[in-house]
Amino acid sequence: MIRKNVNYGMAMHEWGNLLDSGALPGDQEAMAKSHLAGLKAEKNMAYYLDASFGQDPDLMVFNNLQFAHGGQTAQIDHLVLSRWSAYFIETKSAAHKININPHGEWARVYGRRYINFESPVEQSKRHEELLFSLLASRLPEFMGKMLGMQLTFRTVIDTHHLVAVSVETAIQGRGRKAMEPHLRKLDQIPSMIGENHKAVRSSLLGSVFAEMRDGKTKKRQPAFSEKELEGCCQILLQADISQTPLEKVHAFIESLPREAAALRDAEPEPEVESSPAIGSPATVAKAPTPPACPKCGSPMALRTAARGDRAGKQFFGCTKYPKCKSIINLD
Repeated sequence: MIRKNVNYGMAMHEWGNLLDSGALPGDQEAMAKSHLAGLKAEKNMAYYLDASFGQDPDLMVFNNLQFAHGGQTAQIDHLVLSRWSAYFIETKSAAHKININPHGEWARVYGRRYINFESPVEQSKRHEELLFSLLASRLPEFMGKMLGMQLTFRTVIDTHHLVAVSVETAIQGRGRKAMEPHLRKLDQIPSMIGENHKAVRSSLLGSVFAEMRDGKTKKRQPAFSEKELEGCCQILLQADISQTPLEKVHAFIESLPREAAALRDAEPEPEVESSPAIGSPATVAKAPTPPACPKCGSPMALRTAARGDRAGKQFFGCTKYPKCKSIINLD
């Protein structure tokens, strides 16, 4: 069951528009491409999880979950939670190769260049610790007691840390073998979770039958009851402080120099000084005063369309473009 869904498509469209503008300096263009590739991977992972577990009442899916606790912040790409298990999924996108050295250090490979990045497995383990600490701090809100003692889930729940890589990504390096239990292609993640969940349920059922038969086998207990799992989900949703992907791209645009965030298909129209007529005083034809944007109230700027059907024609465009696409044509 999808407990937190995310609209990735609108943000991907905005990143694409920004890259198509050709207005970004090299380092910012590379950053925008990285954001777009990462969103594509997260969108695909969310699609696979939805297709497999969207109607499954046993498995709770959270996409883009961010929370703070104890002065620290964690951002989990995807979390799948059941009464028995928790699956932490980090998506990584690379156009070519990822190298893992014998020390467990990760790097993207561009020809002969290796650009290091944080191990997603270690990152995911820190997310687990912070998430469970958050839930443990609020146990009385969603878990009951037995014989007067507060129940807990931490010694019972089964956790898995998975790194989902794009289908076209190749993993290499002498440290790959040690990471194989965590590595999966995007489309393989749901089947792995489904098989593991089925095995957990089967072992639980088998232990029940064994206990009924000889009374000696200890029944395996789930970490949560159905009610406790629902309470846990509610706490996670309340604690979520994540930005939407669209808010993130808008924040990126706001951080750009003003000229880079301007309309991609337009150029500023300067004031034009006209030649005075013979026998008349000199006159200066000034550009019309820009109005406030009718949509968002931000200042507008006089522009000249650089291409398209209106190439060469003037219009007012919102300075908050592409966050706001309002225009006023002058003819």
